[in-house]
Amino acid sequence: MSKRQPLKRGELPFISVVTPTWNRREFLPYLLYMFQYQDYPADRRELVILDDSPESNADLIASLTRYSPHPELIRYYHLSERMTIGAKRNRVNELARGEYIVCMDDDDFYRADKLSYTINEMRRNNASFAACNVIPIWYSHVNRIFMSSDNGARNVLNGTFAYHRNFLKKHRYDDSATLGEELGFTNHFTAPVLLLDPWRSILCVSHSSNTFDKDFVLGSCEAQRVTLDEAVPDSFLRKFYQRLHQAPLSQQPNWAFFHRVVLVGDDANLLTAFSQRLLDAGLSLAQLEQMAPVENDSRLTHLAVTQRAQREQWPNYLLLDSRLDWVRQQRCIDALNRLLRALDHIAWDGFHLAAEIEAGHLLSQLEGVISATVQSLPHLACCVNQQAYAPLIERLQDQLTAAGYLNTADLRWFALYPSMFFRSEDDDGQACTARFFRKLGVVPHVGAQEQP
Repeated sequence: MSKRQPLKRGELPFISVVTPTWNRREFLPYLLYMFQYQDYPADRRELVILDDSPESNADLIASLTRYSPHPELIRYYHLSERMTIGAKRNRVNELARGEYIVCMDDDDFYRADKLSYTINEMRRNNASFAACNVIPIWYSHVNRIFMSSDNGARNVLNGTFAYHRNFLKKHRYDDSATLGEELGFTNHFTAPVLLLDPWRSILCVSHSSNTFDKDFVLGSCEAQRVTLDEAVPDSFLRKFYQRLHQAPLSQQPNWAFFHRVVLVGDDANLLTAFSQRLLDAGLSLAQLEQMAPVENDSRLTHLAVTQRAQREQWPNYLLLDSRLDWVRQQRCIDALNRLLRALDHIAWDGFHLAAEIEAGHLLSQLEGVISATVQSLPHLACCVNQQAYAPLIERLQDQLTAAGYLNTADLRWFALYPSMFFRSEDDDGQACTARFFRKLGVVPHVGAQEQP
């Protein structure tokens, strides 16, 4: 392709930024902020928002654009009926007036030079379509950035799309598409595309209100050393994202369900900090026990806890490893409390709040919970019912269990799916976050997801 020189201000094309949205009122102020802080001239760009939420957000947009230098270039449209994402993207493209059209999602982060970088690259390379085939994703529940997997140079992602108006003559979204709308627009990923630098194009934000659950993408991603502070230089936006990670909870776990909570660890600072977090979350001091590991062996430690629980006839116990991180999201708390309520009415032997599940199946009647049949050891966050003490002790004493797996196929054993707790690194220093957030049947190579 022939090369063009970077644009001068006098020849800058007019750009339409297009954003379909639904039920994201709390994110819209930050979308407008990122549009307005772009270094591309304000009179050479417009923002077109197409919203099919039950309630209009026109009042919010009006208040946010009241003092904008060009309020007429921020156009908001509310639809009274819900549309598919494919149909909505086609409609917003029809509303766009620009020579170039750039997609910006309502809940992701974009740098201040996104528009100027994108248009300069497209013009310089004479490209009618540009996008990224991998993107950095910040998972708010684990406060870590992962790079999505590379599925091919033309398998590009819609949140990074930019195209010349002429590209729309032969490319249109499938009106029936409700997810993965890229497939139809790119003619099954056959359209030639200029690949952009993903870090300069987007930071995808995974949060509890996503239209699809990104928790299970982790297993196919590579963890990055880049932190949120480094990726988001703007302090206003960074504080907003930090609130997503540390969102206030409307409910706490039903700690009364647990007879004892046994916190295991040999680091006094970790034990103290974790204990305080539990107490702050509503656990009573009378329920909490602290215990040092037995011979630095997690299997022997769990065995000792179970034997003590059997001797003292505890109705149940929750074992927690003090090295765990806690997913502070309301949906995790809600899933746990649903499970605890259900266990009042069914027979059960145990359940995990953090585990590497090797085999199991989904429960159609209990959202966010699976039946776990094979788990990797060690058990990091595990609740055991009194009736299961004897069979669990027998298995923990068995030499086969020493190989690192526990089979509970004959027991009534459950697990939160995905986990409520996780570890960033295993005992060998290998990255292991992804192993707590993978789909059943997907087993990542140990350490393979870590990227320096």
